[in-house]
Amino acid sequence: MNGDSRLLDGVSPLHLVVVLEPGLSARALDLLLTRCSLLKRRFAPTLTGVAGGLSVLAASGLQHVLAQGVFGALYFSGDFGFTTADAVTAARRAGKANNLFLPANALLQDFALCLRLMVEIQGQPHEVAWVPALCGLFSHQSRLDSIPAPHADEALSDWQDRVVRQLDGTDAPCHVHGAAWTGEAGALPAASLATRRHELYVTATGLARFGGAQRFRSLPLQFGRVPVRSCGCLHALDNDIREWRDPPADATQELCLLPGSMPGQVEPDKPERYLLDVVPAGGCAGDDGPDEPQCFRLPRQMLQLRAVALEAPTSAMEAAPARMVFATSNFEKGRFVPAGLYAMAMQSHPRVEICLTDDNSSDDSVALARRFSDLMLPQTNPVILRVNPCNRGTYWIRNEIIYSASDAQAIFLINDSDDVSSLQRAWLQDQWIRQDSNASGCFLDIVRVDDCYNPMKMDAEIERYGTASLAIRGALIEEIGFFENIQRNADTEFIERCRVLKGRKALPWHRYPCLFQVFDGKNLTADIYKAEKEGKRIVADHSARSQHTMLFRRRHQNLTFADARRIYSFPESGVGADYKGLGGKFLVAGYEGTDDIVVLTTAAEDVCKRLVLAAATVLQVRGSAVSGEGRQVTTFGVNGKEFRTDLGVGAAMRHLLEIEGFSGYVLICKGGSWLEGLSESGSLLRSLHAIVHQSKRHGDQPLYRLSADGRSSPGGLRVMDFGSEGNVSAGCDAVWVHASRFFDQMSAGADLMSVLDEK
Repeated sequence: MNGDSRLLDGVSPLHLVVVLEPGLSARALDLLLTRCSLLKRRFAPTLTGVAGGLSVLAASGLQHVLAQGVFGALYFSGDFGFTTADAVTAARRAGKANNLFLPANALLQDFALCLRLMVEIQGQPHEVAWVPALCGLFSHQSRLDSIPAPHADEALSDWQDRVVRQLDGTDAPCHVHGAAWTGEAGALPAASLATRRHELYVTATGLARFGGAQRFRSLPLQFGRVPVRSCGCLHALDNDIREWRDPPADATQELCLLPGSMPGQVEPDKPERYLLDVVPAGGCAGDDGPDEPQCFRLPRQMLQLRAVALEAPTSAMEAAPARMVFATSNFEKGRFVPAGLYAMAMQSHPRVEICLTDDNSSDDSVALARRFSDLMLPQTNPVILRVNPCNRGTYWIRNEIIYSASDAQAIFLINDSDDVSSLQRAWLQDQWIRQDSNASGCFLDIVRVDDCYNPMKMDAEIERYGTASLAIRGALIEEIGFFENIQRNADTEFIERCRVLKGRKALPWHRYPCLFQVFDGKNLTADIYKAEKEGKRIVADHSARSQHTMLFRRRHQNLTFADARRIYSFPESGVGADYKGLGGKFLVAGYEGTDDIVVLTTAAEDVCKRLVLAAATVLQVRGSAVSGEGRQVTTFGVNGKEFRTDLGVGAAMRHLLEIEGFSGYVLICKGGSWLEGLSESGSLLRSLHAIVHQSKRHGDQPLYRLSADGRSSPGGLRVMDFGSEGNVSAGCDAVWVHASRFFDQMSAGADLMSVLDEK
């Protein structure tokens, strides 16, 4: 839009970014907050404060901020060289149409000019305006993506000068506002930037997982350009603090504890708290310092203060925090794995478990995950790492983690390996879910970032709704089933299924950024999202997923809870015939059909009929021919039908495969008391589920050699090992093989039928 043809619509959408310089006294800070309050009452802007570190504030500075309620958000860079860059990021994340950057000194030294500016800026037609008398810069939100980005160690005034010079002579020049005004520009003192110590923001609970502050400082970690050993004070969030006072202004001690949350200004129907959190911060030009040898290079950590609608936790919730399980998948994201694991390990919540499954990556993901896990103390629940022998996809991995945990009371957090969670995410989602009796889970906001953790816009927003922030109660899976076992879009289906069955209140959305999702063009969502404008914006095209959306919505039309549990089961579920047309980009190998089970056995007829009720179609085999041909076979079907043939096992199996369309698994086992006992006790079904689980993990290709866990008091089937070509019956009671491999193994010489022979 041409700047000369657009008039600003009042000042209500104005976003004021106040840059706090080092050296503020307690009196100056108090005066600053008072003047900001006056601006809020008179002009109704939103306010964000940005500072290099907590050491900028006077002894009671943070207490002043909390008590006054002036800033809707406050960011502390931890590295004074990034104050200007973080001020621009703060404006972009706020998403307001009009942004005005002012140093605190301008509000303290020339408040009359600030008031005059706020009045005169109304109706200004310019998209970018420089106010030299106040060292201020006004910019429309859309221009923040096109004006020069700040360099590392660049003061606010120096960045403004570059903006003015670059825009000078263009079609949309930077307008100089108030050129005739006289006043002292409130610039950042450039000399102080190099002398300030770097601050690092962590959590008290997370430090304990790494063995405490002293051990943590010795670890091979580098945050942005600064190794952990070179950081000054560690500021640790502590959600257990009851009475808190600000640390001394010099912050020279080794460790300062900060409150994780504190009461804010409470409205009648909207309880409000201030939440301190730690989020990854982006880099900028000139931020490519040398890597420390053998160090994990992690993104710079920024301290964030936000006002959130959150009730105080109940005593019961504090006494018994929920079990929080990060369900994490990885496929060739080795470069980003350490950052994702660090954020999960540093969570402020005391009961965090990290379950990471690698989906058969060919890069160094697994090695890096193991190295990082070794940094944590063994007794603090380090990473539970699994490796899939074959590629199964993100949603299969989520299902497996939830299935293996088998805990209706746990809360499962979605977090792929390249996603970086805020350090308060688990604590916050625990609070919101357990405070709402109607909630089966919740969403928060996500921020998509580039591979240097700089935020990217989508639909003119940076902090926005995202399914990747989902956290759910384990009980929800018991009610509506698991995620679909497909390659993509299953989270959307799961969410819509939940809302169809339980209503929209089952999964509320809270506006708080909790997940920073790296978009490098190799994501699962690369089929619908593309980066534009030099990587600063993402555009969406959902047409690639429209067919799947149509199919699952058709299935949802008459869906019941019982149907959902049956259709969306795990691990023994397929996708159904209507999904066949989706193709390989959606379907997971081995899940194209339903996972029915056929049991080949010599057990007595009454045992076979009980097996049908418990789990499967049963082929009862009689005769002694080792080849299996010529044996009499009686089929007991799950539909109640029975038929007999003298053509042997091969003919019966071909009938199931070719005529009946069977595509599941075959369990070949001897008769005997253990099989009868399993069918009576009901443990056979649990055993078969466990074997299906292992088969899926290994791609349904190997043969399994099985043995019963005890003869007199059966406890299920035990997997001995994988079978091989040739005779597989020695020392085993049963063989498990996928139907697609049954005849392959027979033709390769594997004597499967010998398992049925009495020895």
